[in-house]
Amino acid sequence: MPARRFIWRIAAALALNFCASWALAQTSETERLYKEGVDARLHDRFDEARSKLEEAARLAPANADVLVQLGFTFLALGDIGGAETAFKRTLEISPAYVDAKFGLAQIAFRRGDLPGAKMFVDQVLTERPDDADAKALQVNIAKAEAEKARPRAAAQKSDKLVRGAAPVPRPDPVVQLADEARKRRMEGRFGEAEVLYNKALTHDPRNVDLLVALGMVQGYQQKFEDARLSFEKALAIAPNSLDAKIGLVRLSIWTGGTEAAAAQLQSLSSTSPDNREILGLRARVLLLEGHAAEAEAAFAALVAADGNDVDAVLGLGDARRAQGREKAALQAYQAALVLDPDSVDVQQRLDAPAPKFWRLDIDGNYSTLTGSQPDWSEGSIALSRAFGPDTTLTARFFAATRFDHSDQQAELGIAHKFSDLFSGYAFASVTPDADFLPQYAIGGGGALLVTKGADRFGPLSATLDLKYERYSDGDVETVSPGLQQSLWSDKLVLTAKWINVFDQQQHHAGGYLVRADWSVVDRLRLFAGYSDALEPSDGIMIPTQSIFGGLSFDLNEQVTLRTNFAHEERENAYNRDVYGVGMTWRF
Repeated sequence: MPARRFIWRIAAALALNFCASWALAQTSETERLYKEGVDARLHDRFDEARSKLEEAARLAPANADVLVQLGFTFLALGDIGGAETAFKRTLEISPAYVDAKFGLAQIAFRRGDLPGAKMFVDQVLTERPDDADAKALQVNIAKAEAEKARPRAAAQKSDKLVRGAAPVPRPDPVVQLADEARKRRMEGRFGEAEVLYNKALTHDPRNVDLLVALGMVQGYQQKFEDARLSFEKALAIAPNSLDAKIGLVRLSIWTGGTEAAAAQLQSLSSTSPDNREILGLRARVLLLEGHAAEAEAAFAALVAADGNDVDAVLGLGDARRAQGREKAALQAYQAALVLDPDSVDVQQRLDAPAPKFWRLDIDGNYSTLTGSQPDWSEGSIALSRAFGPDTTLTARFFAATRFDHSDQQAELGIAHKFSDLFSGYAFASVTPDADFLPQYAIGGGGALLVTKGADRFGPLSATLDLKYERYSDGDVETVSPGLQQSLWSDKLVLTAKWINVFDQQQHHAGGYLVRADWSVVDRLRLFAGYSDALEPSDGIMIPTQSIFGGLSFDLNEQVTLRTNFAHEERENAYNRDVYGVGMTWRF
């Protein structure tokens, strides 16, 4: 009894810990894909640049950098309408994008709308007080206001300041270095861009735009701590810099900190409640966290405010698909296709196979026993339904024949992921007229992330499994705390459990299980393990040593085949060899 109380105290402590709530950067492939268009623009091949960048915009309609480059290309070609559309679309996606505001200032100045030009250039200089181009345009606006009799000459003069035109020599080293860094960034040469941004900062260490740009290229290289330092330096200089704050949000998402990103976005929303970029990021983070219904509501609000926002419509479809509402998701994707018929993102979603929310598992085991004991046979069939990415409900039927007796068992279980850090499960089963299986059983458990780890040593989780079984001659309770370590990006997973059994006579027996799961290739997985613990046989707990192993192979995304083998040695009883096969069908 003292040992039993001790074990249950440990279990209770672990269960309380389970209730606590504690958990790529992906290099912008888009920027590399559009390298040719940017290179053409930088070398004054504007027709080629327009063709490349228009194609890029079709591939990534929500990429603000692409749209800005396209806008300046249109300006160089004299297509004011095209430039205006590109810059306005950029600001819909990223309301704080300073270059887009400068482009609109150029357009307003060309059209003779001096108040409009002044408004935009003032906004640029508020964010970039040392922007040489904006200062030059400000001077020209002042001259134009004083020389209203010669608007054409002033407009012609302003053409020299268009950022898509031939480079104008600038004596300011900060401007030169920043321009070169921007070119490297657009070409995907992030290491070189980082060096240039750092050089520019030696001349102007308090330039917030340079610090934010530096943080972005560091993030693209997965230099997350360096990126964080850059964004934080920018905020130390300009505490209200929205670009720097959004940079920290993106950093949280890159590093898998969706909960931190959600908290940051909540803070930003309190000061900028109508900012569509923030609202869109909040909806996307909700979806990443598995809150598909809330994400749907957020995307729906964005669509209601602006039905032409393709990204919001796509997000709405993604949230519906995550909930298993495929028909509603397709309706959203079709609406997005009407808005942007050439979008590859939309077409990919329409072409993607529907997610599989149902799963059927069929397994069978055949056992041979030593001596003159008759063979055993077992079979099970389980049907599971996923309700979103976090919750799965399973119904299972199990039938077994042992020593010429047969039992049939029905089981219902549920598994739920509460957060990135904690997941749990529970089940209950019943066996009518039980001969050797428990009359009924209940159980549950979960896993708590202890540390996220890194590439080689991945996540470490603490696990706990609890089970209560009622037999005709008494109760059996099992408490099994454990640890699970992932290695090499989940290629190898090691599991250890301390198995504690309290039998019908209230005797305690300890045991253990160790297991290794190895993903040989994407479609082939192997496992092997050893256990030494009590096993039930006709309601009697017998010390049993078992060595086991098996493999599973994915024929395709829908069907998995598996096989397993185990050899059991029972103390003062028969030995048992188990041969098993099974399959999974997802639909």
